[in-house]
Amino acid sequence: MSNTRSQNPLVLRLGISQYQTTDALRREQKEAEALGFRYIASLDQTHPEEENATVLVVNTHLQVTEEKLSLWKDCEFIITCNSGYDNVDLKACWKRKHLAVCNLPQIRKEAVAWHTLGLMVSLTRNLFPYSKELKEGTWNRKVISHTLLLPQLEVGIVGFGNIGKSITEKLIRLGVTISVYDPYVDPLVVEEASATPLGIEAVMERADILSLHCPLTDETKNLVDAKALKRMKQGALLVNTARGALIDPKALLDALKTNHLSGAGIDVYSEEPPFSNPTWQEILKFDSVITTPHAAGHSQDLVERVVTETIDALERFRHKRAQISLLVPARLPWLRV
Repeated sequence: MSNTRSQNPLVLRLGISQYQTTDALRREQKEAEALGFRYIASLDQTHPEEENATVLVVNTHLQVTEEKLSLWKDCEFIITCNSGYDNVDLKACWKRKHLAVCNLPQIRKEAVAWHTLGLMVSLTRNLFPYSKELKEGTWNRKVISHTLLLPQLEVGIVGFGNIGKSITEKLIRLGVTISVYDPYVDPLVVEEASATPLGIEAVMERADILSLHCPLTDETKNLVDAKALKRMKQGALLVNTARGALIDPKALLDALKTNHLSGAGIDVYSEEPPFSNPTWQEILKFDSVITTPHAAGHSQDLVERVVTETIDALERFRHKRAQISLLVPARLPWLRV
């Protein structure tokens, strides 16, 4: 490594997202350069300088594969600008010496939690069927079946990370009973949040609403399949604001057709956008299904939060401070935990 590169390491942001404004990128560049970095932002997912970059900043649309890593020969640090990280081949990253990877786990926590709560309220109060009938000229004040009150229900939370904890906290304040499945979290942590830690089967069997907040891994892909849905109560609701591939869409469609599920709130899909998938096309036609276009994490301050947390990670990397949310830790001597 040359002295120039050591003193002014290159930060390369690849694949700028649609929500990243010019002003935000200018701020990010200014603050990165103030930390002693050279900074380049590319609209594309490739760049001639990528093999020289010390730090790669990527969004969820850019797949960090073993092939990509072979190009990033000088890379020491990868920041994926989301709480999810299924776009990163962590196994391939582990093979690389002197490479650390972090996500931004707090970046969309509150937005996703409030969006999830909004879906739950809309589903339990049948807001969309009432609204649809009224707009079609029908004045129907009768109680639609499955018009429920959240505090009378039990919500099953799958995944007790930052978002799972946030939605649990909000629901507990509303008097909702919560059961939680997360094999990687100490049951005492769940109990301290006034929720009940249970196995996945028990959570599914007890839940009036099952809400998914776990990462997409080989272990969790199609976690909610036909077998899992059969375990759920007749008339239960399903909410997914995590990753689309956690649910088998064919199994979901069958559960809706047979009225085993009374509805679903879906923000993420196994194919995005879902319009070319015939199974999702059928699901989208159900009045009992509320759908949003992978927008749960959006908020007015998102752009600024992305910049702030990216710069914070860069500052910690630059000054060799280890308090980073590491997905691939202990790859640099000063990052050992």
